[in-house]
This record gives sequence, structure tokens and C-alpha cells, in this order.
Amino acid sequence: MSYKLRFADVLRYIILGMLTMMLCAYTCSVLYPSFFSDEVQNLSFYMFLRDNEKAFSVLTPIFILICCYILGICIQSIIKIIFGDVFCGISIKEECSLLKNKPILSLSGIPDWIYWTDKPDIVIQEITEQTEIRLNSESKSEYFLLNKLFQGLFFVSYLLFFISLFVGCELLFGKIAITTLFLISFCLSKHFNFALGVKNKTIIIVSIFALLLLFSNIDNFIFEFFLLVVCTISWLIAKHFARKHIISINSISITDRETLNLLLSESGVPTMYILIRTNCGKYLSETLDSIVKQTYPNIKVVVLEDAVIKDNDSSQSINSIVKDYERKLNILYYKSSSCGTYKLAVEIRKIFLNYAEDKDYAMILDSDDYFSSPNVVSDVITQMCKKKANMCLVGFEIFGKQDLNYAKNYHNVLVKRMANLDSYIQFVDYGKREVKEISDDLYLASTLGWTKCYQKPVLQKYQALYEGYDQPKEYAKLSKYEDFLDQLTLMFKDTKITALSSPCYRFRKEEGSVTTKVSSDNYKVQIIGFLSFTNSLYENYKNENDCFTEKSKDYIFKRFVVYKFIQYFDTIYNLVEKGRLENYTAEEFYNDFIHKFRTIYEKDVIDKAILAECNVIKNKKIFDLKNSIIIIEKLTVPTTIH
Repeated sequence: MSYKLRFADVLRYIILGMLTMMLCAYTCSVLYPSFFSDEVQNLSFYMFLRDNEKAFSVLTPIFILICCYILGICIQSIIKIIFGDVFCGISIKEECSLLKNKPILSLSGIPDWIYWTDKPDIVIQEITEQTEIRLNSESKSEYFLLNKLFQGLFFVSYLLFFISLFVGCELLFGKIAITTLFLISFCLSKHFNFALGVKNKTIIIVSIFALLLLFSNIDNFIFEFFLLVVCTISWLIAKHFARKHIISINSISITDRETLNLLLSESGVPTMYILIRTNCGKYLSETLDSIVKQTYPNIKVVVLEDAVIKDNDSSQSINSIVKDYERKLNILYYKSSSCGTYKLAVEIRKIFLNYAEDKDYAMILDSDDYFSSPNVVSDVITQMCKKKANMCLVGFEIFGKQDLNYAKNYHNVLVKRMANLDSYIQFVDYGKREVKEISDDLYLASTLGWTKCYQKPVLQKYQALYEGYDQPKEYAKLSKYEDFLDQLTLMFKDTKITALSSPCYRFRKEEGSVTTKVSSDNYKVQIIGFLSFTNSLYENYKNENDCFTEKSKDYIFKRFVVYKFIQYFDTIYNLVEKGRLENYTAEEFYNDFIHKFRTIYEKDVIDKAILAECNVIKNKKIFDLKNSIIIIEKLTVPTTIH
């Protein structure tokens, strides 16, 4: 890397050289007082000359400044040659790696690409060269130069400290042994990247320094302590400016963002696949526009068109809309031979699994919805990287006709609670006190597919449930509410769940959509069918692999399936009251539900599960489901059911 000579560089080298001279002079005065006093007298004789020798006295400070400048360059060169850009945990590159591996240390303002990249140290090196040197930005170089200054000062004080320990020491062997042990342990920790926190490393270093001081002469103790203080302060300041420098990169201009994104894409940034199933091009352009605006640099879009196209007001076909965006987005377009959301959901997952690597992610986006901000993808992946999770729950906003919103808002409440946790949660930890409240409520996570982001291994295991299950013909006919099955992904043993509190999706509600269409078939066939399918997938696999925990069975049926039944029971009751649903009642929905599940569970088991979940809803005040609670309590009395 070649640097342009700037005043800031010259000043930095001079200051570093001057401070080095002062420390060396002070060290010599302490270690060799008699010798040093003679040399000082000789030096002062030449520096403070008589009036008739003014010419030489003027040149002396200039000569000293030049010497300081050369000395500063030498020190920085030694650090560069011997240690590279990784020196004792204070370099910018090493700070990048620390932030990635220890997210809890992250302060506000840390750029999200720290967490995306496989090797952030390489990225920061390239960014430093491209944004600070090429653009010659003094404002962006300030923290970089200050980090170098204090890194050099740390190196000098560090070196002088160890030199002082071996001068005039009677217990030389003990000092050498302790110092050698320290250097070996330090080198090994850096080589193998031992996961020691900053506090632990600091304690170890301070402890070793304390042992070294114990072996020191009493006369030199104060001096060595002074050097140790200088060394420690320089170390802390250098680390501070290293982090400030990284944060400053986050403020690069939009013009440079393109260069940065290209660089990140070539540096191991995982790919985010946006999966879009569509049978209508009416709002597709709006959806794709929200993806174009995303700041995340590595996005691929998969558009899967239904075999049967819905009539709409769009003048363009889905294919032509996709072609319009090929220059703006990396798009994979497929025309399906199947129809219906369920079959397309299975098919689009296959496409994703065929292209994606294990580190890649997938988000589902309906063709009539869109991302709520340009930072959605970036924020989701950053959160998952920080928390080392492979699934992320996200919130949503409703727009359009609000009176068509039959979905409840508890999902967003759950998401906000989960986002505040320090780490991910797993269903395998269900019942543990620290995560019990949230893991107890995972069944309340919205069954809308786009409320989740998946890493490839999770969807891979999910897809295997289908491929290994000989589906009855009745399930193959189902076409709506396929997202109910997504609940199973939360129950996998190795699913690590986190959440992002800010709303990521804008969810359109209008007349005629699948989720708002009032039809008895939705409740009589589709909803009950997919609730049964969810339960059947678990029953089919519970003894054949280790996907699920022992507690999953009761959780899937007694919590999730029963809760969804109660939710839709309440919806039907309200629709009937408003005259929007004819020829079907909540009582019929209950009987259809009982009939479907009698093949697996006794009626008493089902009734007890319903009543238990009603009490949970009532006590936690999750929803205002008074209608359901009142009616179900009547229905579940044995004398009223025939």
C-alpha cells in the first residue's frame, strides 16, 4: 500500500520520534545515571552555543526534528515488517476480527459489514486504501493516523519496559523464564485465536507484569511502573482510535457505496435470496423496487410464477416486469407447471436449496407486499450474525384496508421481547427459567411465511420433512395456509432463533386476497387440513430422526394447533355475527376439527387442550378472545356435544 506524503504523516512521525527520544533518554538516565549525565552535558554544550555561533544553534532544532521524523518512520516500519498490521490486539484489522467474534463488545455505529464478511480484516485493509488514500480524505484518515501514533508509542514503551527489567537484575534467570512464558503464551493465543475476552486477557497480562515487577530491583520499581502505565494508556488509546476508525468507515458517501458493495461481495459476504411466488403482476414492480433499494450488497431474487395467472389491472406480464429489472437485480425467473401457494412454496424452496451455500439466507416476500426500509436485509443478517442464529423472526406493518385485518398483533410483541435477549434461543431449551417465558410463547409466532428469515440448513431440514413423507391425497389438494407448517422449523433441535424488533415488511390487505377472502372452504377444509398436516408431519418423523425434542409433540398439538383453532374459532364467530360468512358456524368448525383429530387423539384430550389454552390466553391477556372462551367453554361440556 502506498501512502501520499501529507502534513499529518510528517507530524505523526515527528511526534512519535520525539516521544521515543524522551522515553529513551529518561530510561538511560535511570539505568545509567553517571554515564547519561556526562553525555547530557556534552549534548547541551553543542545545543546552547555562544552568540557568535548562532547559525549552528538554529540548525540544531531542525536537525533534531529530522532525526525524530526518521526515528518515527523506523519505528512504524519495524512494526509493519515484524508484526504486519496485527500488533498486540490494537491494530485496526485485529479490532475488526474482535468485533465480529465478540458482538457483545460492539458499540453503536459499528458498520454491519463487520458481521457479514468472512475476513473483515482484509476488507478493512482494502477500504482503508480505497476510501482514505484514493480519495485523500483527511477527515477519514484522522483516526487511522492517531491509531498508528499510539500504536508506535505502545511498542516503544513496551520494549523499554522489558529492557529495564533485565538491567542490573540479580534474579535474571527468573525474569527470563517468566518473560519467555509470557511471549510464548501470547503468540499461541494469537496463532490459534483463543476465545479469551478482553477482561481475561487484561488480567493475564497485568498478572504477568506484576510477577515481573516482583523480580525487579526496588530502586527501579517506580520507573518500571511508570513505563507500564505509559504502555497501558497507549494501548487503550490506540484501541479506541482503531474502533473510531472502523466506525468512521460507516459514513462513506453513496458514491463509494458501490465500490464497497463490490468489495464486500468478493470478500465472503453471504447471499440473501428473496423468494417471490406470484400469480399476479399488479404490485410486482413495487415489490421489486423495495429490493432494489436495499443497501445489502449481495442479493439474489427468485421469482416463481404460478401456472394459473390471476386477472389483474397490470398492463405487463410477470415475465416482462422481471426483464425490466434484470439490469437492477440479480433475478432468477421460473415458470411453474403447478398452481397454488402450497405447491409453489415447496418448489421455490427446492430452487433456493439448489443454488445456495450453507452460509446463505432466504426471505420470503409476497408479490403484493414490500420491504419497509432500505436496511431490512442488512439489519436482519447483521442481527443473525451477531447472535449466531440461523433463524430470525421479524415484525410487520399492515396497510390497505385495516378492517380486513383478522391477524392478531401478538407476533410483533413476541418479536420485540426476543430482540432484547442477549443471545439466540432454542426450543431444546424449552422450560429453562431464563428463556421459559419466550420459548413458552413460540407458538404465537405468526404463521405468515415472510415473518422469518432462514439460513439454508434450516430450510434444508424443513424440505426433508416433505420429501420423506408419503403425503395422503387429501393434503396434496390443499392450496392455502401452507405457512402453518413453518411452525415446525421453530421446533427443530438445532434451530437457533433471534428476532429483529423494527418492522421489516409492509403487508397489504385488500378484498379478494387469500388471507382476507371469506369462504367456508377456508375454514372447513384448508385451515383444518393444514393444522392436521402440521401434526401429521411431526407424527411421521418423531421416531425416525432427531429433528424434534421429546416435548415437541405436546407443544405442536396442545399449544400451536389448539391456539390456531381458537384464533379461527373466534374469527368465524365474529364473521357470522357481522353476516359476512353464510352456511357455516363456529360450532360446525369445532365439530370438523374434532372429527379430523379423533384419528390421533381422544376427544377428552382435545377438549382439555382447548380449555387449557383458553386459560393461558385469558391469564396472559394475549388477545381479546372473549367470544371464543365463552363458546368453547359451552361446547366442551360433554352434554352439549353430540
